[in-house]
Amino acid sequence: MTLFHRKAAPIVIYSIVWLIAISAFWLTDLSGDAMAYSLLVIYLLLPATTVIMSYLIGRDDRWGKMKWVAPVFFGEMYMLAECFTFSLANMLMNETINAPEFTMVLTGMVISLVAMGLGAFVQTHLRGEK
Repeated sequence: MTLFHRKAAPIVIYSIVWLIAISAFWLTDLSGDAMAYSLLVIYLLLPATTVIMSYLIGRDDRWGKMKWVAPVFFGEMYMLAECFTFSLANMLMNETINAPEFTMVLTGMVISLVAMGLGAFVQTHLRGEK
């Protein structure tokens, strides 16, 4: 893997997990299991993936100061997950337009910032011991 690919890997991996999660919503029958999907994907899988990928970005010095833009990406993707699943299904069923839940951007950003901060702290601490 080249330097660029290794640097971009957390974003690519997160995007793949995100796409699979959205696809699973639309390609499976969730009748009676919408709560399970919500708990497993919206409240467990995507935040856990955000934590892991943000931690890896935080530990990676190759990102430079640009790594601190990543939480915006993770926050937006977290909000879009809800928009492209439950909110879109509701809009299609009821022929209405729902506004995006912008608080979800903040939630995704906070999750990412905490994990990135931890990754940056560990990287700095480990570098200091060498």
